[in-house]
Amino acid sequence: MRQLSIHIGTNKTGTTSIQQTLYHSSQYLLSQRILYDTSLHPNNHHIAPIFSAMQYSKYNKHGVLDMSVEDMEKRFITSFSRNDFDHYIISSEFLLNKTDDDLKRLHAVVSPFFEDIKIIVYVREPIAYCTSQVQQRMKAIRREAFGIREEIKTFKEHIQYNHIRRWADMFGRSNLVLRRFDKKFLFNGDVVEDFFSLIDTTDIEFNRLSIKHSNFSLGKNSVLFLEQLNKKYPTFINGEINPLKGFAFKGLPIHIFRQLNDEKFLLDIKFNDDEANRMNEELRYINTYLSEKEHFDEVEATDIETTIPSIDEVPIAYLVDLFNQYNVFLAEKLDECDHLKNSNQVKLQEIHRLKITRQ
Repeated sequence: MRQLSIHIGTNKTGTTSIQQTLYHSSQYLLSQRILYDTSLHPNNHHIAPIFSAMQYSKYNKHGVLDMSVEDMEKRFITSFSRNDFDHYIISSEFLLNKTDDDLKRLHAVVSPFFEDIKIIVYVREPIAYCTSQVQQRMKAIRREAFGIREEIKTFKEHIQYNHIRRWADMFGRSNLVLRRFDKKFLFNGDVVEDFFSLIDTTDIEFNRLSIKHSNFSLGKNSVLFLEQLNKKYPTFINGEINPLKGFAFKGLPIHIFRQLNDEKFLLDIKFNDDEANRMNEELRYINTYLSEKEHFDEVEATDIETTIPSIDEVPIAYLVDLFNQYNVFLAEKLDECDHLKNSNQVKLQEIHRLKITRQ
């Protein structure tokens, strides 16, 4: 019986770590007749438009594939038709918020190839999720000027948990596996090992997997600094790249912030009556998939506004360290340029010497 597991996130629940492990362990997994097709894309993000009811002419957003969606769909179906696997894995957060029509198309495409289809989704406690999402947005800085308060507002208005209902309706509640993203409830306290524990085979040896853990969380001062940077120098202005923004084309060297001594970024998000009712309705639905000890606590309604930390709280010592880390980064890049320059000079001298020798 051929099985399909579709992992749909949610955001900020270790998806990148799962995908990178799948990618780097693909050869070992194939030896166990488990296929994660790395020829398509390591993160499977391109899968989202293939299964969309909307029409796309090209999908090269990630700069990986540049072909028509029709050709990509054919390539994908060819992958389904291979005979060297028993279990196929798809992992893409971009599939989470698909419409009913999108899911009908997805079901129509995959159901002829698989007798058993399982949907795997991880869910994070809402305030922890929003906090992590703010940190991620500050690292990405891909949109026009925005801030922490705007992110919290977006989080409350677009609760991602409600998308899970559509997946359960389309593929059947019994075929949806929902896991709470919390070390206390994950297999061996690790989301990657937990994911593979859900794959229906007893043959996977965890020590044979190339387990990768991706991403890091920005500290409080880094979040506040990047918020101000993006407000003053947004990456986009009226849909165009801002020429005044440093690293606008390549993205900030965000790894610099990993080197800084920073305090943990925390948000104490408050909900009014309407916001609390909407959130708790979704949490009650999510809890129906979980054991009682795994249940999420409902949020409380209050008239108190969420307190947003201020840039004035960032100490001078942090800014000094940040400036110094940028200097270290630039010095390393200059050394690399000098090395390449010297290397090229040596090669040119060798070419010149060979030309003289041949003459």
